[in-house]
Amino acid sequence: MVAREVFAFCTSCSVALFRQRLDVVTTIASFGTPEAALVALAHSHSPPVRVVVGADFDKSQLANATTRAVWIAEKVNMVTNLNLDGLNLDIEGNSANLDALTQLVAALRLALTAANPAYQLTFDLGISPDGQSAGYDHLALSKHINFTVPMAYDECWGTRTASANSPVARLVQGMKEYGAISVDAGALVMGLPWYGWDFPCDELHIGDACSVNPPAGKPWYGYATQLGYPDVQKLFRSSRLQTDGSRAGQRIDDQAL
Repeated sequence: MVAREVFAFCTSCSVALFRQRLDVVTTIASFGTPEAALVALAHSHSPPVRVVVGADFDKSQLANATTRAVWIAEKVNMVTNLNLDGLNLDIEGNSANLDALTQLVAALRLALTAANPAYQLTFDLGISPDGQSAGYDHLALSKHINFTVPMAYDECWGTRTASANSPVARLVQGMKEYGAISVDAGALVMGLPWYGWDFPCDELHIGDACSVNPPAGKPWYGYATQLGYPDVQKLFRSSRLQTDGSRAGQRIDDQAL
């Protein structure tokens, strides 16, 4: 069972970003080396805030025990040398060597614990374990980590009709699927978006659905664009959203905010 956890992902983890948020978050998960000053500030906070770093692994090397051992040693040394509090695994798209992935995580857990029993180890996995069963043994993995972070965002990816970034029904279904394979809800920390999507509707009529059809040769991502939370707030206050109240008449996915 996980204690209260507010797990914040960031790519540019700085004092400026988190100075006013340390009373809220419990763990900062940095994808990229966090500022040393942020680590010091987080650790000096009362209560201390953990800072962990994201880690990926070359899936083509999962069956190579030597490569796994070298990678584990490198990651443990990095955590120790940077005075961090652990690792957040983000090994996506695996479809083979399921058992070798579990072996990697089990060995990493042992190495981290040997270096410092307080080190945290977490794994970002899909909101739907049913769709990942070929490459991930979710229950076996859960036994070697502090908690799983189901990535409950960008559920609208590639949509042709504007829809929620993180629809509530999808969250509930994901929780049920984890429960069905005996992963306790208390071992899940849901990864939710702190951003929205702006969908360029082909035609916008109040009350109609917003169709999203990128021009030929233009990728969906970049045609539909992500908006940071401050920009979402500004958009809600703008005249663009003064409609009759119909969600379908709004350009922004507001169900996830």
